[in-house]
Amino acid sequence: MKFSKQALLGTTVLLGGSVLLYATMHQVLNAPAKPAANSQQVIAKPTTDNQSAISNEPLTADVATEKNLLAQKQKEREQRVAAQEQQAQQYMTEQQRIEAEALARSRAENQLYANKNAANTNSVIASSVTAITQPVVKPRPVDTVAAPPQKQAAVPNSVQNTAQTQSAAKTQSTTQIVATPKPTVTAPVVAQPQPVAKTIPNNPGTYQVKVGEGLIGLSRRYNVPVDVLASVNNLNTTSSLRVGQTITIPTAAQVNRITQQTQAREQQRQNEIARKKQEAEQKKQQALLQQQQEVARKKQEAQLKEQKRQQEIAQKKLEAQQQAQKKQAFQAAQDNLRQARQTVKETDVKGTFGVQVALATDQKKASEITQKLQAAGYKVKTTQTSKGVRIVVGPEKGKVAALALKDKLNNDSRVDVNSGWVLYW
Repeated sequence: MKFSKQALLGTTVLLGGSVLLYATMHQVLNAPAKPAANSQQVIAKPTTDNQSAISNEPLTADVATEKNLLAQKQKEREQRVAAQEQQAQQYMTEQQRIEAEALARSRAENQLYANKNAANTNSVIASSVTAITQPVVKPRPVDTVAAPPQKQAAVPNSVQNTAQTQSAAKTQSTTQIVATPKPTVTAPVVAQPQPVAKTIPNNPGTYQVKVGEGLIGLSRRYNVPVDVLASVNNLNTTSSLRVGQTITIPTAAQVNRITQQTQAREQQRQNEIARKKQEAEQKKQQALLQQQQEVARKKQEAQLKEQKRQQEIAQKKLEAQQQAQKKQAFQAAQDNLRQARQTVKETDVKGTFGVQVALATDQKKASEITQKLQAAGYKVKTTQTSKGVRIVVGPEKGKVAALALKDKLNNDSRVDVNSGWVLYW
């Protein structure tokens, strides 16, 4: 078991009180008798009525003096014993109070340490707690003070009986004091730590700080949480206190109210934190979703752009192929035309033919077509008809040459002739 400074201090106070009580009892019981000078002074004191009555007898003057001295000593001894009894009773009461306070502090401190250890380790302490046994203080027996020997022959029976009665009463009183021991208080042996019911001390309302006191000590003394005590006095839990500073000690109702308010604020703070966390999570999810959508959009745009580029490439490739094909067809048509013209020269072909390429609606349109054909190197002739201006390319001798010229015109991209037919010139 771990003992705190308060438990050790309580044990030290118990031992010191026991030693002090023992020393006091020993000094009181072994006090020396008064010197003979006091006896002479007592003899010189005026006697009481009984002593006067006894002194009138001439034969018992010495016995009366002895009786007076004996009675005086008896009275003084009784007074000393009564004073010693009262002082011993005060010491016993003070010792019991100190022992009770030390034992209560020790138990409270041990219970506090046990609760802290249980809260930190979350385990049940199965070891038994060593019992703190209060030391038993047994008063030392007081020796009965024997009365001095009396002169039996010279003392009358009445005086002797009186002295014997007083001595017996004194001996019985002393014996009763010695025979009555102090009740022994023994702390019970605790097998397992049990929760100690916290007693709330009286609330002083306000308290002035003394030397060495702080918030933690005051909170333990008045069973008030440190944070509540600091909150009531507008302090921090780590603030230091000045000597003489006035501290407000809240009541149990105020502690409950402040605790409930603190719990409500803490719950509200936790709810606010949870709400902000949820909002942050939602914003994060939305940002992530928007980012994913933006990435998908950009990816789709890139795919569309790539697809369009591929289509343009394919289109250009196709156009190039078509241009190449037209070029080849034009070259083939031109070769055919040259070969047909050569064949016409070698053979005797009758007739002249031409290729009609268009029938313009007016002369202006006919002039535009004629200029384009002439720019391409063709010979053009126009004739007016009832349906419009006829545009004819030629002439060529022989129909074979005219057909070859038509193929050349249809494959020539410079003149844009889609259809043409051979006419007899």
